[in-house]
Amino acid sequence: MILYHFTERVNIPSIRSTGLSPHPLAIPAGGSSSQVVSLTGNPNPTPLIGKSLTDGKHLKGKNLQAYRASIGNPSAPAPITKNTCECRIRLCIPKNDPLLQKISLVAFSLGFSADTLKTFLQLGGGNLNAWWVYLGTLPPQYINEVRCCYPQYKNLI
Repeated sequence: MILYHFTERVNIPSIRSTGLSPHPLAIPAGGSSSQVVSLTGNPNPTPLIGKSLTDGKHLKGKNLQAYRASIGNPSAPAPITKNTCECRIRLCIPKNDPLLQKISLVAFSLGFSADTLKTFLQLGGGNLNAWWVYLGTLPPQYINEVRCCYPQYKNLI
């Protein structure tokens, strides 16, 4: 099964040597889930920018409002975000790997409520079948290809 993970270029060397490490999955309206590797079937991260991915530009919109509220300063300048869509990792994961799960099947055990799952899907493009999680460290041998330089991803590294 071909799935994708997006990250900053600075993370690529460690990912190539040790694999993709689990991290808390952000849950809408605050909070985080159990640690997982988030994956999508969509090779294009554009619908996710400003939602679950950032593009190295100034924070804006609802994310800027949430940031300002979290620091208690309604007029704080917009910080520059990390570029979490800079590189696209293409993975080839066996369908029968027991650690690979559709988000729809494990969301509640990861800490989602019905409302937060609905919001998560709306923010992430709304396609329940496009979201997967890996419940552990994803081995480097599953990495099929790494390309950088969003949005074209022309640079194979």
